[in-house]
Amino acid sequence: MFCIASYGEVRKCLHIESKALRSVRILNTRYLKDEEKENIVNEIEILKKLDHPNIIKHFEVFKDYKNVYMITDVFKGFPLMEKII
Repeated sequence: MFCIASYGEVRKCLHIESKALRSVRILNTRYLKDEEKENIVNEIEILKKLDHPNIIKHFEVFKDYKNVYMITDVFKGFPLMEKII
């Protein structure tokens, strides 16, 4: 299962050791402008610092030659656009 997100897609994944369900946000950075790459780096830095029960938990970041992989808790809420509409 996956959904399209800004700059990429989100998929469910499994942490092998703990068997915990997680989300992985896959961000394709190959075709992004420098400003967009900077926004991603800023988002990662902010998420690393946050620890609050009402904010999604950030675990790890991995990078290869074309993608950045952000591992977070699974969001079990409603799609934001549905709530806005």
